[in-house]
Amino acid sequence: GDVLRLRGEVGRLRQEQRAAMPDTRHWRAEDLVNAGRATPTDALQTFLWAHTTQQPGELERTIVPDSGLAPSEEAIRNFIDANTAADGAESNAVYQVRTVTNSRPDAVEMELSVNLPNMRLGLLKPVSLRQVAGEWRLVLFKADTNTPPGNPGADLTRPPAPNPDAGR
Repeated sequence: GDVLRLRGEVGRLRQEQRAAMPDTRHWRAEDLVNAGRATPTDALQTFLWAHTTQQPGELERTIVPDSGLAPSEEAIRNFIDANTAADGAESNAVYQVRTVTNSRPDAVEMELSVNLPNMRLGLLKPVSLRQVAGEWRLVLFKADTNTPPGNPGADLTRPPAPNPDAGR
């Protein structure tokens, strides 16, 4: 009887603990903060915060090119400028990390769900992160994206442009 009572108490305490702890892998746009770059999840949240609050300096500190591709400074600047433009599309976005896979001790792959209610759009985006000098950064200029050198790979936060010919 005591064992069953204690098991029930442990279950209740675990539920209370989960409810009290913030979900570090699920954010609404207005709740994003500069979480630093100590962990992959922190770096992702910082990237999203820098994007939504239009912080180009922090955005630049949170990205890294793929090790096999050296984009030009102009390409990096163009990417940052394009991702700190104020268009309000992400003002009530909801971001959630769906999966995390450690491919190496210094590399992580994540699947990010981006829900943009204003646009009635939900996306799943693969995200690669790499540890550089003790900090985690998002790998955005990827060699395997079939884009020319110096061009950004997949843009995490902006949905693809609508196709005017779609549905015809």
